[in-house]
Amino acid sequence: MVTESEESVELSEEMMMTIRPRPKQSVQEDNVLFQNDSPATLIARVIGIIGPIEQDMLAKGRDTYKYFTKNHMLYERNQDTSRLEYLIPKKTSLRHRLPMGDQGFIDFVAHLLEINPKKRPSASEALKHPWLSYPYEPISS
Repeated sequence: MVTESEESVELSEEMMMTIRPRPKQSVQEDNVLFQNDSPATLIARVIGIIGPIEQDMLAKGRDTYKYFTKNHMLYERNQDTSRLEYLIPKKTSLRHRLPMGDQGFIDFVAHLLEINPKKRPSASEALKHPWLSYPYEPISS
């Protein structure tokens, strides 16, 4: 996958309190967003949940040939039979995978999980997302 350099952003304690989710939004520790058994099944999960990888990204990808045919079909080699198997991503949504989150939270996560690094927000851009400034009630201990 293509990566871009990340900006270093320090979060103050006040900012951390602001972005901490409400108790009903707590993500379960055993809830894995992109469950997978291999790099190819990870790619299938990402495509199924986030959406397709743009054709120009696949064309420029250094390792695209390891996971996609020339027609951009996702595949992997079966470990037992050594046969190639096509992987058809199961279509679902972040809303379905993160049912504990409100729509603002879902939008924020979708914003961060943009596949195309040219469209993905930088750390400072992400901190400007409306969900982070929503006036949630403080969490009581």
